[in-house]
Amino acid sequence: MDSDYARFQRDGWQRVAGRYEDAWASLTRLFISDLLDAAAPGPGQRVLDVACGPGYAAEAARDRGAMPAGIDISAEMIRIARDRNPQIDFRVGDATALDFESAHFDSVISNFGVIHAPDYPRAFAEARRVLRPQGVFAFTAWTGPETSAGARVMDDAIRAHGDMQVSMPKGPDSLTLARPDACRALLAAAGFDAGAVTFRTVTHGWRVPDASFIF
Repeated sequence: MDSDYARFQRDGWQRVAGRYEDAWASLTRLFISDLLDAAAPGPGQRVLDVACGPGYAAEAARDRGAMPAGIDISAEMIRIARDRNPQIDFRVGDATALDFESAHFDSVISNFGVIHAPDYPRAFAEARRVLRPQGVFAFTAWTGPETSAGARVMDDAIRAHGDMQVSMPKGPDSLTLARPDACRALLAAAGFDAGAVTFRTVTHGWRVPDASFIF
């Protein structure tokens, strides 16, 4: 899907891919074990890491004995992922149009990746399509400032110092995926069993060199 928002996401991640390791990786990698515990891929099972970035979650799934693959909209992210783990099948791809056969994977995972998709219903429908009938879809999403200290710091700073009139493409509200009822409805519409959807709130402490590092 090549909308203005999709191009905004692709171009942005393409531009900062080389800095991800030094900026955000020490935070997002904290949640990979929680993500894989939820997906529970078994040895030899096929796992797809959607919006995989540098491939950290796919790498961790492989270390648990699974057979991972990964897709990301940024070619530079995929280059980094391949350099890190050349034996894993990493491809440039779109979460809303996955280039894989139907019913191919035992698990689909996404560590703070699916929140960047331009169309949640299509991304969820694609995850359902490539999963086997009893497959598991597991993803992480940020919660809002009312429950997350980190989100509260960012939100307060933006409200105090940001230009709220800046022009940018409109995308979906990422906090939708942190709202159980709204998220469950989206998953049910995509073909998932709403009664099987579970949510878990996880908090990790993030150690940074100084306060300015966050910004």
